[in-house]
Amino acid sequence: MVKMYSFKQDLSEKRSQSQQKIIEALGTMDDDKDTTGERKPNLDTKQKILKNLFILTIGSMLVNIPSFGLISLQSSLNNEGGLGVAAISCQWAAFGLTSLLIAPSFFNTFGARKSFFVSWVLFLTFTIANAFPSWYSLIPTNILIGIGTGINWAANPIVVTSLALDYAYIKKTSETRPIIDSFQGLMLAGANSARIWGEIISASILLDDTLPIDDNINNSTAFEDVCGSEFCPNSNLTGTKIIQPPDEKKYLLVGIYSGCIVLGLLTLFIIDPHKPTKTISAGKRILKTIKLQGNPKMMPLIALFVYNGFRQSLISGDFNQAFISCELGVGYIGLAMLCMGITNALGAGLIGVINRWIPRQVFVIIAASINMLTMVTMLLWEPSADQFWLFLTTSCNAWLGTFHMANDGKFNNQHIVP
Repeated sequence: MVKMYSFKQDLSEKRSQSQQKIIEALGTMDDDKDTTGERKPNLDTKQKILKNLFILTIGSMLVNIPSFGLISLQSSLNNEGGLGVAAISCQWAAFGLTSLLIAPSFFNTFGARKSFFVSWVLFLTFTIANAFPSWYSLIPTNILIGIGTGINWAANPIVVTSLALDYAYIKKTSETRPIIDSFQGLMLAGANSARIWGEIISASILLDDTLPIDDNINNSTAFEDVCGSEFCPNSNLTGTKIIQPPDEKKYLLVGIYSGCIVLGLLTLFIIDPHKPTKTISAGKRILKTIKLQGNPKMMPLIALFVYNGFRQSLISGDFNQAFISCELGVGYIGLAMLCMGITNALGAGLIGVINRWIPRQVFVIIAASINMLTMVTMLLWEPSADQFWLFLTTSCNAWLGTFHMANDGKFNNQHIVP
């Protein structure tokens, strides 16, 4: 009789002291054991595991469609008084605080389905609020979606990693890392493809309200000193192509996006329940998480994620408004971000496969180089409507520069796999 591989014993032998601190702070997933001390899988067949991975991927894709699409439009659609940028800032602040203080304990208390349901409902409130944009609607709902995003992206990688460990357990293999990489890459490729569908929807609805590029080429010189790195959000925008679409278009866009989230919520009813862990109390978990920030191995990751936040703000806020909307029109944001979405989705799947052979440091160096090149280009470039290909190339490079983050769910799972 073949003896089942004991995950707990094997992982305990490989974990370093610093990794053990991460485990204590974020909790483990091997608290469900049989009488021999071996980890018992949540799901007992490959079919159930793959079904849950597929459903979670589809659900994540559906609920992220409006998030990606609307965030790209915030600085242009809600540019009066800087409302859009301020709202996004509140969202990221809430996301950071939730990830640090609330998300891990929330998941371990309520489990996967309830965590996803709460977070995705918060996504829905943000989406609906964009039909009636104001300081009183967008600021609170952006805080709510920030909280929901924190819960969602804490639960998502943990569940996917659990599915990968269950799959490895059933296959009776101790090589868990390749399986985790593949599962994370597949899920992130699907979830990140939401940007593609979100931008397709955005472009198909809003592009009709923007003048064709060919009609604007002769007038592009009038905007050389206005658009690009010289753009000032608080200046007079009458000389730019930032024109608000009619309310009917906004309502249609929000309606379609809201429908996507409702469909995503329905997928939760066919996901098998995931057993939450309760290894330590919520208070102790928060204290350990805060102390964890001083871990030397966490410092580079924290800096990396902070920089990634700045980079995303630059693209979704400044680039979309100062370059695309200003020079081409709001409708072209969807086309430019569509290219970025394709790059993102392909990168997530690709890195999930080749990351097992190429050191992560290589991707960091490549990403940093591409990011630097892209930002220098944005600084020196005087955008012109007859350089439409350059708008698309810059969008692709902006996300190529975060290929090392395309499998970022793996960073969240280092407390499970050494």
